[in-house]
Amino acid sequence: VPCPANEYQKSEFIKLQYGIYSNNKFPGKPFKVTNSSFEHNDCGIFAAATSNIEIKLNEFDIKKLYPKNTGLYLDRCTGYIVEENRFSNEDLSYSDLLRGIIVNQSGAENNMIYKNQFHQLQYGIVSQDLNRSSNGSTGLMLKCNIFTGTNWPKYDIAVLKTNPAATGMGIADNQGSNGPDCKSPAGNLFSNNHMFSSYGIYNDGELVNYFHHNPTNEPRVYPNLVTVNKVLRYPAPLLNYSIDCCPPNTTGGGGGAIIDGETAAHKEEADNKTETLNSLIDDGETADKVLEVNLASPGEALMVRNSLLQISPYVSDTVLKSSIKREELFNNAMIRDIMVANPHSAKSENLIQELDMRLEPMPEYMRDEILEGVFVLSARELMEAKRDIEMQFYNYGFNRLLSAALTDTIPVPVDTLLALLAADGSARSLMQQAWVMLENGDTLAAVNHMTSIPNEVSFTETEAKEHTAQWAFMQWLIQHPEISEEEFEDLSNFVESPSNAVSAAAHSIMVAHNLLEYDEPYLVPDLTKSMEVKKPKAQTPEISNGTIRIYPNPGKDYITIEYAVDEFNGSLYYQLTDQSGKVVKMSNLGRRADQIIIDTRELSSGSYYIKLVSGNKNVAGSRFMIAK
Repeated sequence: VPCPANEYQKSEFIKLQYGIYSNNKFPGKPFKVTNSSFEHNDCGIFAAATSNIEIKLNEFDIKKLYPKNTGLYLDRCTGYIVEENRFSNEDLSYSDLLRGIIVNQSGAENNMIYKNQFHQLQYGIVSQDLNRSSNGSTGLMLKCNIFTGTNWPKYDIAVLKTNPAATGMGIADNQGSNGPDCKSPAGNLFSNNHMFSSYGIYNDGELVNYFHHNPTNEPRVYPNLVTVNKVLRYPAPLLNYSIDCCPPNTTGGGGGAIIDGETAAHKEEADNKTETLNSLIDDGETADKVLEVNLASPGEALMVRNSLLQISPYVSDTVLKSSIKREELFNNAMIRDIMVANPHSAKSENLIQELDMRLEPMPEYMRDEILEGVFVLSARELMEAKRDIEMQFYNYGFNRLLSAALTDTIPVPVDTLLALLAADGSARSLMQQAWVMLENGDTLAAVNHMTSIPNEVSFTETEAKEHTAQWAFMQWLIQHPEISEEEFEDLSNFVESPSNAVSAAAHSIMVAHNLLEYDEPYLVPDLTKSMEVKKPKAQTPEISNGTIRIYPNPGKDYITIEYAVDEFNGSLYYQLTDQSGKVVKMSNLGRRADQIIIDTRELSSGSYYIKLVSGNKNVAGSRFMIAK
């Protein structure tokens, strides 16, 4: 029978360098810390390369006595359960460099920090470097945490990276969603200190979409100060916040091999949304769309451009990248049209970098049109956010079950653990099965299982690389049961592995055997950067006011007109006439200078005249030819 919370005899850790220090080899046997007190330690709990630990219902009193001043440090861990802890500083005279939780490089897997309290700390939760997948659909989510304290500058959430130029760093793209349930938004309550520059969310990583409840019901659900262009706040205005939106979780005593119905339902919903998205993105045929772009001749540019616009905003980054590279196929106006119709493109640093590498630089105003997509959520992105939150809920529910089984005071049979991992069925769980077998002394079964996994599931490219890295590391560990200085070079190579799990494990082994000195990193924000700065780029020569340029001339299926006019009162339009003076095309223009594509497929060969009209005044004009 579990001990009632009010009858616990708490463990106490007072004025230590580390209250608890864990440094494991892959995958690392987990541990559980509940209802304990950590008072004035340099670092309350430090865990490295450890999966599925549980840190719950603990009290961390953090005081400025040492250099680190941190409650909990998770160093390249994953699958952790961190919830309902209190991290506080009761010395109101000082808060500088007091940190609640640091999550350092937990990798691409879904992880969640849930329902913790942070009081009078300069840093509540700090994410360091890689805590997300390459596309941001999975990663660290910060949900239902409560931040208080108003007396000094502070950062409730800080997302930092070691290398200012590094891309792909940060936390999951979608923090919550605008789903119909009040549990869908992120649900954090911020300190919102108006007296000082206190960030609700300071983000130096990839852009984050932050979904929050209705702030008129509870103002603190809305982080008042965030990093410009790095945190976009989206309300779910019909969803009011209440404590029911952030309920306490309950975990059984472990031992179950079955995933509960509520957790499984989240997976089913995520799979349904994934299936729908797969059918919509590139019409379900990404490879064919890439071929269509790569094999098209310049004469087919309009047809391919229109084909991509027709499926927008569901054009994949893969197809967009191919389109940007085909500069001889798509001119700047065409690429602008395609990227504007797919606003997620503005949120990809890789795509913007590709755009800036084109030989003919895009005019700044057109590039700005694309970048405005940063502030737009398309139907695709909203569906992805809902899928991501369902998958987060599933992974967190499964991690809770697995953690309960692995840390149960009554040892859970190996067969039960293997059955639970099999019920999940993911590539990560199947690989973890092999490590469970190895840890329990069944080397032959571990080897056979690890080699058979590629025959059981279809790997993504990332999963295939992960399996190759873990398999190589497992073989090496079996061949080297004892660690000495002779293994230094091999372990150093494993530290450079593309697998976060293998790299972390090799690093931990080296530290544990005194082959490497290691001080865990503690990052701080770069306060010299107050906002995003656009990269300098070459400007295209500006055409003179009152002029118009047409290309290609002669045209066939389309022409591009580049124009600039002095007079623009909101009624600017173009008028296209044939040799007889008959108006064959006419359309409004939205700005005084631009490049636009005009479809000429229905026009016959011959000479045409285009004029720009503002009000009743002709402000520019030019002749061109159509040749078919």
